[in-house]
Amino acid sequence: EYKTPTACAKFVVDRVEEFVERLAVNASRLQKAPAVCLAASASLLDDIADRLRLLDPVHLMKRGWSITRLSDGRVVRDVRQVKKNDSLTTRVANGTVTSTVGETKPTT
Repeated sequence: EYKTPTACAKFVVDRVEEFVERLAVNASRLQKAPAVCLAASASLLDDIADRLRLLDPVHLMKRGWSITRLSDGRVVRDVRQVKKNDSLTTRVANGTVTSTVGETKPTT
């Protein structure tokens, strides 16, 4: 197909130049890849951090929720954990409330 040494040399030179160009493009991509990956990861971590902050009990308490504990520190999750005259400590957004149980009424 290449009838002269000059044509053969041009073919080889053209292929080498194409290879060098592809190599340069890929090298550039490889240099940018870590920065792009880190930026995407940082963005994802920021989004996750915002979501986690929403689950922070302090934020929930600011919306009216509270955490009630028995005198031994266990969180009250079930009315059956509590009996008459138990001392409870309830944490709200701006402090705590200590109370004594008068009665309990399980829902049926």
